[in-house]
Amino acid sequence: MNPKQPAYQLLNQAIELRFTDPPQAVALLEQGRVFAQTARLPCLVLLYDHWRANVLLFYMGRTLETIEVLVGALVTAAKPEYEGCQEQPRLYQLLAYAYVDYDPIGYESEIREALTLLDTPTSAPELFHHWCMIQEIRVEIEWARRDFIRAKAEAESYLARCETAQIGIRLADARLFLARICWELQDVAAVLHHTQIASQHIDQLAPNITIGLRLQALAWQTVAYDTLRNSATARQFEAATQAHFNTMKIGPSYTYYDAMCAYYESNGRYQEALALRDRNLLGQRNATSPYHLTECHLKRIRLLKKMGRPYHEDQQQFEKWAAKLKKPEYAYARLAEAVQDQHLLATGARILRRWFGQGKT
Repeated sequence: MNPKQPAYQLLNQAIELRFTDPPQAVALLEQGRVFAQTARLPCLVLLYDHWRANVLLFYMGRTLETIEVLVGALVTAAKPEYEGCQEQPRLYQLLAYAYVDYDPIGYESEIREALTLLDTPTSAPELFHHWCMIQEIRVEIEWARRDFIRAKAEAESYLARCETAQIGIRLADARLFLARICWELQDVAAVLHHTQIASQHIDQLAPNITIGLRLQALAWQTVAYDTLRNSATARQFEAATQAHFNTMKIGPSYTYYDAMCAYYESNGRYQEALALRDRNLLGQRNATSPYHLTECHLKRIRLLKKMGRPYHEDQQQFEKWAAKLKKPEYAYARLAEAVQDQHLLATGARILRRWFGQGKT
C-alpha cells in the first residue's frame, strides 16, 4: 500500500469532522501528523499542521494555540528535509489571519508587510483560494479600524478576486462581508442585494460547508427587510433563521449575533437581544482572542446601558482583555464612546492624540 494513502484518508476524515466536531478533528490531525512523521512524509507533516491550525482558528476560536502551531510548523519547514514542500505560503497566510483575529490594530503593520510578500498574482487554480483569502485579510483590517469606506473598497477587490477564481464559498463570503459593511454605511438596500446573491451561491454548495454562511445570510435578510418596513417578510426570515440555528452543531459567527441583535433592538425586544449576547459570550468561553473578547463585552455594555442595566462586570472583563492588546488605546476610545463617560472620553482623546502625534497610523 502506498504509505500516503492512510495518511490522506485520516486527513480527509478530520477535514470533514471540522464542521460537526472540531475537537475530534484536531485529535485526528494530531494523530495523522505523528503518522506522517513516522512514515517520513515531511510535506504531509506540514499539511497536517496547516489543517490543525485552520480548525483551531476558524472552528474553535483558539487563536493563541493557532499561532503556536503555525510558528512551530514554520520553524519545522525551514529544515533541509522539508525543502520543496509547497505548504509554506499557506502557513504564512494562516499566521497573518491568526494575528488579524488576535489583535488586528496592534499588529497591523506586520500583517500588511506579510500580505505584501505573500500577494503575488497567480493563474494556478490550486492557489486561487489562497489568493482570495489574502485580500479578505485586508478587509478584516479595515473592518477592525472601523474605516467602512476603505473596508468596502477592499471588499469589492475581494469579490473581484473571488469572481476570477470562481470559488463558490468565497463568493458567498465576499457578498456577506459587503452586506455587513453596507449595514454600517446605512445602505440597507445594498445589504439585501448582497445577501440575496450570497444565498444564490450558497444554494449551489454542499449544505455541510455552508451552514454558517446560510445562517448569516438569513439573519442579515431578517434585519434588512425589517428596516425597509417589510415586517411580514422579516418575520418569515426570523423564523427561518431560528430554524436553521437549531440545526447547527457548532457556534455561529459573531456576525449572526450582530444582525439578529440589531433586529431585536430595533423592535424593542431588548431581553431577546441580551439573551443572544449572553449566548455569544458563552460561546467565547474558550476563546483566546483579546480583540474578539473586547468586542463581545463592548457590544454587551452598549446594550446593557440602553436597557438601564449595570455593566460593571462587562467593563471589568473588557479591561482585562484590552490589557492584552498591543494598542489598547483604540479599544478604550470605543469604550468611552459606548458609555459616554466624559472623563473617559477626554482620557481616550489624549491617548489618541499622543498616538497619532508619534506618527502611528
